[in-house]
Amino acid sequence: MTDQQALSPEQLVQAAKAGDVDAMYQVASILGAEGHKEQSVTWLKKAAGNGHGDARFTLANFYLKGINLERNVAQAITILEAGVKSWHMPSVQLYTALVAQGAGTERSWTKAVDLLLLSAVRGHSPAMVELAFLLILAQAQTDLATELMRAAACRKNLHAGLYIASTLSEDSEKDDHDIAAYWVGRALELGHPNAEKYKTLAGAVKEPTMDQAPLPAFDPDIVKTSLHKLTVWTPKDAKTIMDRPNVKKIEAAIPLSICAYIKALSAPRLQAATEYDMDSGEWVAHSQCKGFVASYWQEDHNMVTFAVADRLAKAAGADHQFAEQFNVLAFEEEGQYLPRIDFVDPDLPGSSENLTRAGQCSHTVELILQTADEGGEPIYGPTADSIDTADGDILILRNLLSDQEPDDQAMSAILPVKKGQKWSALRLIREKKQDF
Repeated sequence: MTDQQALSPEQLVQAAKAGDVDAMYQVASILGAEGHKEQSVTWLKKAAGNGHGDARFTLANFYLKGINLERNVAQAITILEAGVKSWHMPSVQLYTALVAQGAGTERSWTKAVDLLLLSAVRGHSPAMVELAFLLILAQAQTDLATELMRAAACRKNLHAGLYIASTLSEDSEKDDHDIAAYWVGRALELGHPNAEKYKTLAGAVKEPTMDQAPLPAFDPDIVKTSLHKLTVWTPKDAKTIMDRPNVKKIEAAIPLSICAYIKALSAPRLQAATEYDMDSGEWVAHSQCKGFVASYWQEDHNMVTFAVADRLAKAAGADHQFAEQFNVLAFEEEGQYLPRIDFVDPDLPGSSENLTRAGQCSHTVELILQTADEGGEPIYGPTADSIDTADGDILILRNLLSDQEPDDQAMSAILPVKKGQKWSALRLIREKKQDF
């Protein structure tokens, strides 16, 4: 391999033509940045075909998202499988989540968990964090979850470090206090959305190292049994809050630490809410959602975000394949979601095509990630009745009557935030499988 940093663009091209795969990937990146799409893809495919892990990962993402290439999920899976064989960790992580969802490949939670365990055992800190959060969601082996988080925090993982900060007590070991002090300090520097609440823990300490927290030993069969619980979860604790529109609530359905994790993952992805204007054919500012949105499509999930999105579908009694994308919403002061209906009105233009493609919208499911200090309450029905909620609660609005006709009272909204921020996650459940 050549020292690419010392090469000019012309020399990089020469090295790429001579068979240097790193140079091929670098040339593809440069051409892409300059807007030469076809040439960039050509070099990217050459690098991927010659075994360059990052090139294969990038090419797979192009196919998954339809960027620079026609969308082809099956082709993306084939490329990622090559990355899995060579243990290219970003490829393994993405492939694992796609297998769990059944996106472009046979759906297998068991296979996905096997890959996640192998990644964690190999010392991949994001896999340790995902495994730990899945155990927390399953309410199983919480001591192992903490050990995994500690090990990940000592392997440069910010999410794990903030989790350790959230669990500190007077009885915590000094190492845990030092881990928290370091990562809270880093999180404050980076403007992390969860850092402010722990700012008193920040301190001038050295970065934690691997020798402070070896990889914990665990029985994989016991872990697999624990995580199987996530696949059979049912909303048995749902309480009816309103009869019409029919609204149910599941309290503490998602642990607070996972709510914070989803916020942290979503913050860099947030964009001002938009909607498609059929008259102009352009995306315009959303007429009802006065906030920010981070959308998770198949290729955006990891095992934790998928497990949470899956739980929102299960809360409505549906398989995740019948749910639209997982949207995280954030509202600053004065932000709100104006009253809306989510069922498809058959009398509106374009409704026939919508119903044929996806079926009626039977439920609107909302996860409360963070309540605002003041305002931001969810309201339902034409009388705008508000509902008391806490972080981690799931709300299920049924949009249809018992005869499966749309309920014209199935309205929902989020009141203006007066102080602080409001964060939610939203999924719409449809009558037909969603093919994204």
